[in-house]
Amino acid sequence: MIWVNKNRISTKIGMVFGMLRALLFFYVVYLIKFGNEPDWPMYWLIFLYVDFPISLVYFRVFDMFSAIQPLPNVIAQVLNVVVPFMFFGVLGTLWYLFLPSWIANIIQKFRKVK
Repeated sequence: MIWVNKNRISTKIGMVFGMLRALLFFYVVYLIKFGNEPDWPMYWLIFLYVDFPISLVYFRVFDMFSAIQPLPNVIAQVLNVVVPFMFFGVLGTLWYLFLPSWIANIIQKFRKVK
């Protein structure tokens, strides 16, 4: 079960990390939408470092969609908008939401073994 106890400190930390991560994501989306940078797809690179273990999967997802030819419209670009938006927006935020609970469960299991 993912949420064993909602009163645990690890669950509360996960909720704070998830909210901070979501705020960072929406800030980057805001910069992409309202900025005038010609190299705006580079904004997504910050999440390769922030979401490190999860971001390794991104390259596999990116390879799956590389055969799709994006349309010239910025909103219709699958590789530059849709895939990073869904991947980093959903999976990256869930990673930070559940990570403290998983770490707490692993530590608790190791303590039981000793």
